[in-house]
Amino acid sequence: MNKTILSAILLISLLMTGCAVEDTKESCSNDEKDNDETDVDCGGSCEPCENGKACETDDDCVGKCSTNDVCYSAGTTTTTTTTTKTPTKRTQTGAELSEETIALIESKLKPNLIDAFVIYEHFKTMTAGESHTFGIGVENVMPTELIFKVEITFEKAIDSYSNSLTGVNGTYVLDWLEKTEFISRLPKGEHKVWPLNVKIKDVARGVKAKPGTYSFILRTYSGDDPTLVDDKYGSKKTLAIRVK
Repeated sequence: MNKTILSAILLISLLMTGCAVEDTKESCSNDEKDNDETDVDCGGSCEPCENGKACETDDDCVGKCSTNDVCYSAGTTTTTTTTTKTPTKRTQTGAELSEETIALIESKLKPNLIDAFVIYEHFKTMTAGESHTFGIGVENVMPTELIFKVEITFEKAIDSYSNSLTGVNGTYVLDWLEKTEFISRLPKGEHKVWPLNVKIKDVARGVKAKPGTYSFILRTYSGDDPTLVDDKYGSKKTLAIRVK
């Protein structure tokens, strides 16, 4: 009698476990964030999430889970490559973007189907001689492979009363930027993240940076010919640096 009861209990337990597994499988492909998922159809009991998606622990990600609860690549070495949804390895001169920053830029690109061009940090307060790395990202949401180019120009320098700063040479201010042009060929659906390294230097020959706000305009262009990348892509962005 006891053996019969024990067998029945085991059978019921197995059936319940099977149902739970089946329910979990179904929830992992229903285009919703439910059960213990950390993002839509991933994390928790489901497959690990791709970079840029929400997470709670490293187990929820293909790579790592950042302190901001966003999945990012666990790679530490760098080589040149064009990335898709899963960022792999990159190379750059000057300071590097953190993997967390790259993941945040990529997460902003994904839902941005119209204006797929973002800059991480639009405003920064700095001092003369200080360096900082901003981040730029662009995604190809067009139906074909295209060449993308980001151009940066100096806009203006103003004081705390919005008056133009005198004695400021735009060419010198642009020299604060390690690069003023970024270009990459991107297949449909792929994206690129670049570091924008900035160091506050002179504003004219022998003239140190004056207190005020210096603004730059970032524009993105696209095209299928390297010499004719002139179609505007997305809206222009403004980067402002306040020098103390």
